[in-house]
Amino acid sequence: MNDGPEPVQPVALRTDRPDGIPLEDVTDIDELRWLVGFLYDRLDDIDTEDDICKSNDKRYRERVRKHQQKRLVRIRSDGYNLFVTLQKPLIGKELK
Repeated sequence: MNDGPEPVQPVALRTDRPDGIPLEDVTDIDELRWLVGFLYDRLDDIDTEDDICKSNDKRYRERVRKHQQKRLVRIRSDGYNLFVTLQKPLIGKELK
């Protein structure tokens, strides 16, 4: 007998989350400091692009999109929660 629709699975139990561990499970303070610095650098790069591209909105958007993608090297989201990827990026062409 069907008593109605099946219950919706809570977001915390979703199995389609990105690779990595939930941000709230990261307990290593050095790792968290590194992540803050990494994300701050991405924001600073976007701020620099604003200075460079003041009069060209299209160019600014194109360049910022490249910087926005760099955050996915270490931090990902399923739309609700943040996840830390398990490997720090190499400094080099991957981040340029």
